[in-house]
Amino acid sequence: ELALPVEMDPIRPEYHRAVARWEGGRILAESTGFQRSSRVASVAAANCLLEVPAQTGTLRKGTVVKALILGGGSGLRPGSDQHAKARSAIQEMTEPLKKAARAGRRPRVA
Repeated sequence: ELALPVEMDPIRPEYHRAVARWEGGRILAESTGFQRSSRVASVAAANCLLEVPAQTGTLRKGTVVKALILGGGSGLRPGSDQHAKARSAIQEMTEPLKKAARAGRRPRVA
């Protein structure tokens, strides 16, 4: 879930560098800021990449997006309590999809 709004690129989809953290029973992600390739510090700070679609406009705070969790970074270090909670939440969210796939059914997506 986005902790703050994120601008979208109208021409191409992006993997937006961000920092994810476990807060209030959910995973919140906040952009590392300006996304130019020259911003190497934002790469070092990121612990995830947010999948941002190619559209005009802004994704609002609270929007749920897909994310690729990276190793290291702050907040979700493997072995940390927050990492364990995040893994548990992800497993809980994906279990119905796995059950449907095992049963040969199409998963229902809300």
